[in-house]
Amino acid sequence: MSDDQTKRLTRRQLLGGAAAAGIAAAFGGRGFAAVQQAGSGAAVGPEQLALINGRIHTMDRNDTIVQTVSIRNGRFSAVGGAAPRRGPGIRIIDLRGRTVVPGIIDNHNHIMRVGNRPGYHTPLENAYSIRNVQETIAARAKGIPRGAWITTIGGFHRNHLFPPSQTPRLPTLTELDEAAPNNPVYISESFTGPSTTNTLGKKFFETQAPPIPVSLDGEIAMGAQGTGLATLALRQTLLTLDQRRRGALDAMNYGLSVGVTTHLD
Repeated sequence: MSDDQTKRLTRRQLLGGAAAAGIAAAFGGRGFAAVQQAGSGAAVGPEQLALINGRIHTMDRNDTIVQTVSIRNGRFSAVGGAAPRRGPGIRIIDLRGRTVVPGIIDNHNHIMRVGNRPGYHTPLENAYSIRNVQETIAARAKGIPRGAWITTIGGFHRNHLFPPSQTPRLPTLTELDEAAPNNPVYISESFTGPSTTNTLGKKFFETQAPPIPVSLDGEIAMGAQGTGLATLALRQTLLTLDQRRRGALDAMNYGLSVGVTTHLD
């Protein structure tokens, strides 16, 4: 490695720990690559991680792309060159041609506000149809306790869900029931609404004091007396210290899943 490469490597080390954490979360949680651990079959420690057979963007001044990097104790120890030899104490991830970029720093994303949302926040910014919403809600329901709230408060718009030729709308009570029959669901287009809920959510809102009106198809009106009261009721009921802590961790894990490793609120 040349002196110039060494200088660039040192600069990249600033994000080494975060990058390693992001890689572990993304590939371990989403199954994007085969993880091969060599040795006698005993557990291998985290001392060295090697990524091989990838398109790894170093983001140096020459836009260098390498196939292999090694990370030791949370910092890059080698960039490019031959793949490391398998052996005890090294974890190897075969990228199979996939792309790796350094962890993204988002300097204005209100991550703690996301963590302070009631229930199990479920981002819908990547939903482009009612079916996409149902699939996202159903996937969320599989990983949380029966009866726990699934919520989306802001971060999307009904216009995302339909082509320009169709009139946009939020999912109906029936559509949300199909996605999560055993969990109450609350989706608010923004902090002021309108919003929508399913059967379990409708029962909750209509038993508040005073009752929060919910239409037969699950819609809650826009404004302070509709969506505003609905969101307030959820916050007052669900937001314990433990829930806030869990929500913050959920938000950070979601960031890792899309490559964001550092946040400024």
